[in-house]
Order: sequence, then structure tokens, then C-alpha cells
Amino acid sequence: MALMRTGGGLFNRCLLLTSGVILLTIAPTQASVMRFLTIEDLAGRSSQVVRARITGQTTHWTANHEGIYTEIEAIVLGEMKREGGRTPGPQARERR
Repeated sequence: MALMRTGGGLFNRCLLLTSGVILLTIAPTQASVMRFLTIEDLAGRSSQVVRARITGQTTHWTANHEGIYTEIEAIVLGEMKREGGRTPGPQARERR
């Protein structure tokens, strides 16, 4: 008894590809889109700009594990701009 080949290989590949495209299209996705800002834009929008040396960096999950933030430690070397508020000490911590 001879087996007949029906061309199912091409059909199966097309079915698999179509299924993959459908799954990718209906799967929930989230993305962040950030607008490009120049150094001048960022400095203009900031209440304070300092020159600093980064001395440490640690990355953490948020409590609900839906986001990641980076905590940096820096030594402030000088102030370049300040609008009100207090002057930073020689060491500063920032969370982003």
C-alpha cells in the first residue's frame, strides 16, 4: 500500500503562520512612547540642574512587579541652575 502525499506540508505551514499572526494581533500589548527632548529642553523644564559624579546604581522592581526603576547615588559637584527649593547636599539619591 503506497502513501499518497497531499501537499499538506505547505498547507500546515500557512496555517501555522496565519495562527501566529492572529495570536500576535489579538494579544494585549503595552508600550511606552517617549518624545525626544534635547538637553536644552530638559534643562529648561527642570527646576534644578547639577553637575554630579555617579557613585552607584541599583535597579529594583516596583512592589507589584509591573515596573522597574533605577536608583542612583551621586556626589554633587556643582549647581548649574536652581529655582527655589533647597541646595542639594554633597551626596544625593535619585529614583527614576
